Amino acid sequence: MSALIKQTGFDLVICGSEATDARTGVVPAMLAEHLGVAQLTLASKVDIAGSEVTVRRVTDDGYAVVTASLTAVVSVVAKINEPRYPSFKGIMAAKKKPVQVPTLADAGIEAAAVGLGNAAAAVADFAALLTAARRLGEPSAVWTGPGSAAGAARLAEYGTQKVCVADSADFAGYLVAPTAELLARLVADTSPAAVLVAGTAEGKEIAGRLAVKTGSGVLTDAVDVIADPAGAPVAEQANFGGAITVHASVAKGTPIIAVRPNAVAAEPSTGAAAPEHVAFAASDTARAMTITERILAEPRGAAGPDRGADRGLRQPRHRVGRRLQGHRDPRRLPGRRRGRLARSPTSAGTPTSSRSGRPARPSPSCTSRLASPAPSSAGLTCRPPRRSSR
Repeated sequence: MSALIKQTGFDLVICGSEATDARTGVVPAMLAEHLGVAQLTLASKVDIAGSEVTVRRVTDDGYAVVTASLTAVVSVVAKINEPRYPSFKGIMAAKKKPVQVPTLADAGIEAAAVGLGNAAAAVADFAALLTAARRLGEPSAVWTGPGSAAGAARLAEYGTQKVCVADSADFAGYLVAPTAELLARLVADTSPAAVLVAGTAEGKEIAGRLAVKTGSGVLTDAVDVIADPAGAPVAEQANFGGAITVHASVAKGTPIIAVRPNAVAAEPSTGAAAPEHVAFAASDTARAMTITERILAEPRGAAGPDRGADRGLRQPRHRVGRRLQGHRDPRRLPGRRRGRLARSPTSAGTPTSSRSGRPARPSPSCTSRLASPAPSSAGLTCRPPRRSSR
């Protein structure tokens, strides 16, 4: 995609957020990294004024207002708008539009550089859910921004031996790209067995950009991480909402794995959590996406005891039950008197309809009314059911 987009030129690339199978959510971030432009992802609102783009980015605790200059890559969430359905005239006109089908040669890409043989990640096998998690080697943590001293004790409680601390202000003012730059530098310096990040929306974007920078494979939404017999990390992923569980491994570069929050049980262990300060300054490219505002959403249930109303739920509407459309039992209608059905007796004493002489029976599609006492009006009087004109 990046090769074709570079050839055609662009001002704005608009993507979805994630696919429905593995739900990786890394393609927009990886595309922005390949193109070397700003990423404005997870947008629930997009405003363009001249050469500046402003989006409302959905976060785990609210939303952030992020701005950047064109050109840029934008990914949107489901709440971006109300879908518009095409008209019949538009459908017929679309069938006449030319559809370009470029080849690898048109994009200037060699066939050996793509396809299954060049895939950076591979699905190993299908298996049942595993019940235990294993750590890969000696864990180290990366702390970005201030507050590392306050979190050292917590990191040591769960086995962290070393903490790389980068307290630059760039991490708070700019979107995900500075963190990806720092991790790429640490990967080049230390050659870790794997890089594990939180499987949040922001964490998966960091993983995607890091994979492009290091030329590595990336696995997201992992519910467990184990080691194969050779010691290589293997991620367990639950795809299609957990209907299919697979084991996947990285076949190229340093494995980058985004682990789903609360999927792996935390097991305390003793660690030193020795701090190692790292000097860092983000590049101009990483500073292309500026966070101008952060809005924290109110926690659910904080408005009062009525948690249902706080979540937007309302009391259900109680509807009067009906048997059949157009049929109502006069004994159950309020405000109406019960009446007898007047029928004309035959010679055998069997009540019949005054029209056909057949045995009369109440129609299930009519509402019975009181008949006139006059002999000429004997028979079942019905009101025809209402029918829609549609």
